[in-house]
Amino acid sequence: MRVSSVLCEVCFNTSQGFLVGYLIIGWLVSDIAPGAKQWDVQLENLGSFLYYIHAGTVIYGISISLIKLPILLQWLCGARSYTESAYL
Repeated sequence: MRVSSVLCEVCFNTSQGFLVGYLIIGWLVSDIAPGAKQWDVQLENLGSFLYYIHAGTVIYGISISLIKLPILLQWLCGARSYTESAYL
């Protein structure tokens, strides 16, 4: 088994864990202001609302990076094997 395929599986499984965290953040936001836009949130709930939105954005960025890394690795390995076989 190649290192890149193991790394791809680890990244993908880790990103699924971050997805669960992202869903929990969404659930917490819906408890504060269900279906409300940012400007419709009451001032007493605004601090926690913005905190959860920021945390969700960070978790989303990490999970997307972990999803894109295996795609890049597969593309690079595929491109390398294609060029190697073209010269043989």
